[in-house]
Amino acid sequence: MRDAVTGRSIPGAQLIVWQPNQFGRYENEDDSQSADNLRGKLRCNADGGFSILTVRPGGYIIGREDTEVGVLMKRLGRNRQRAPHIHYRVVHPGYRMLTSQVYFAGDPANPVDCIFSTIEDHIVAVRPHPERDNYQLVELDIAMEPEASR
Repeated sequence: MRDAVTGRSIPGAQLIVWQPNQFGRYENEDDSQSADNLRGKLRCNADGGFSILTVRPGGYIIGREDTEVGVLMKRLGRNRQRAPHIHYRVVHPGYRMLTSQVYFAGDPANPVDCIFSTIEDHIVAVRPHPERDNYQLVELDIAMEPEASR
């Protein structure tokens, strides 16, 4: 975590993350998952760094065709597909709260994500983990805007 103006690290920033499981299901819509599964809060270390070990989320379809969301998407001529992603929010005194999501480079669902948020700034490279067989590693550089820069 770093300051968008100075580039300095932001130790102690709170990071809140949530995501669907590998099948694209959030825990609040899937009775087989425990409460708050794949949701978490953590604090960045003294260098502004953090590490999370999780499953790679699956994509999903938003809303059924007969719901308001489904009807709206149909009227707009858009699909209802969400590309796999992980949501995050960062909070720290003196900084503007940041809420965003991260997508995975090369995922075939990125170009058809129905909310058009698979922009370059939200896509991260995926590479084999250097220390864990059969694991993948992504690195995310998050810059927070100071309140005073508004």
